[in-house]
Amino acid sequence: MIIADECLDNRIIAALQNNGFVVYPVYIHSPGLHDAAISQISVDENKIIITQDKDFGKLQFKGGTKHFGVILLRYHFTEIEAVTQLLVNFLNNNSAALANYFTVITPQKIRTRILPQL
Repeated sequence: MIIADECLDNRIIAALQNNGFVVYPVYIHSPGLHDAAISQISVDENKIIITQDKDFGKLQFKGGTKHFGVILLRYHFTEIEAVTQLLVNFLNNNSAALANYFTVITPQKIRTRILPQL
C-alpha cells in the first residue's frame, strides 16, 4: 500500500488507483495528520509515502525521522500528466525495491538515494 500525503493531487491518487495500487489518502482518512505521524505509519506498516512536501526530506535527512520509503514529486502544475505517468511507470518497475529509499521524481529525471539508517 501507498500512503498519499495530504498535499498529493487527487489526479495522481486516481491514476495510482486506476493502475492497481492500493492508496491510503491521508486527506480522507486522517486529515491534518502531522508529517511525523505519517512517517511513523510508514514505518509501522511498511508503506511508501508519496508526497509533494519537501518537509519529508528535511525530517529524514536533518531531523532524524525514520520512514519506510518516500517518493517526492516536484513539478509545475502544467506537468502533472508527465510526472504522473513517470510515477506509475516507476512504481510498476521498482515497487519491490523502494524500501529505505528517498526518491525524487521530476518530469526531467528520477533520483534515488538510500535513507540513512537510524
